[in-house]
Amino acid sequence: LLHFSRHFSVLCKIDYFACIQKLHIYILIMQSQFLKIIIFLQDFIDWIQNSKIDIFATNFWDVAKFNRLCILLELGILFAVDNLIENLIYIIQKELYFMPPECVIDLWLLSQELSLNIVRDVSLAFCLDRFNDLPLNSIYELSKENFLNLVGNINVESTKSYLHQVANKWMDHHNDFTIPLDILKNKETTILYSIISSENPDIDSEQFIHCWDGNDFFELTSIKYPKDIIDRCTGEHILEGMKIVGRRYSLYLCGGEFYYGTGKFNKNVWRYCLISKKWFLETVMPNGRVNMTIAFVKNKLIFVGGRGDTATTDVDIYDIYTGNFNYTVV
Repeated sequence: LLHFSRHFSVLCKIDYFACIQKLHIYILIMQSQFLKIIIFLQDFIDWIQNSKIDIFATNFWDVAKFNRLCILLELGILFAVDNLIENLIYIIQKELYFMPPECVIDLWLLSQELSLNIVRDVSLAFCLDRFNDLPLNSIYELSKENFLNLVGNINVESTKSYLHQVANKWMDHHNDFTIPLDILKNKETTILYSIISSENPDIDSEQFIHCWDGNDFFELTSIKYPKDIIDRCTGEHILEGMKIVGRRYSLYLCGGEFYYGTGKFNKNVWRYCLISKKWFLETVMPNGRVNMTIAFVKNKLIFVGGRGDTATTDVDIYDIYTGNFNYTVV
């Protein structure tokens, strides 16, 4: 505990015996005031002992699992356990779209209280994307500031009529009729046409993403390929024929072959978060594909055509909300 927690490390540098005494006081307070938290302390102890948490072994999420995540976050902040906080932020970013919407809106609020800015921003992005799936009771309980941040955001995915309905219900609930309804207008999705280029042909060089929004041509960001891709590219065996597609704040790198004709396919689908600037292994493609066509239709990532390790007449459809693949033969 002293090795991981800055809180107890500083505490014990002052007086070891006072530290032990205060540690017992902490535990007694938890036992007397937060009986439910004792169960969740086991997750914290497990992480301290072996730096991993078994409940995150699968991408299945329910309210109970989410509550354990929140308790761990709060304990990590309370005891200043930086490695645990970083680990949980990584898990949240990787698993966010598998969480129930009613949990993510709570996570958005909790992250504001804990000043976890990356979690706050990705949770808000989720709520904007799945606004129609958010529980109405949770929306109606939002503060005015948070409500405006949600429904007034240009990226909220909903119809104008539904937004008006929700806004009127929120005003009735709070007896506050000062929400400017004009902020609910102009919510059309903006499509950015983009190209990726590099000043250097090496696979580990920086890749620049430039976009055209119909009026301006600008640099959106720059990225490097995932370390796994870079490590597998040796000599002439560079990754060729892969595709990259964007959806909201994420980029998806799919498919490709490590030098044409080798039969060494990249079946991993990598997702790059434009908010945290990190890569995450999203899923594994059922078939290797090169030079295929990929596109998003709502929350479905569709793989069509190309050359692969098996016949490519199949259409693979990946649901980013569930993490499942469906297959269609054409």
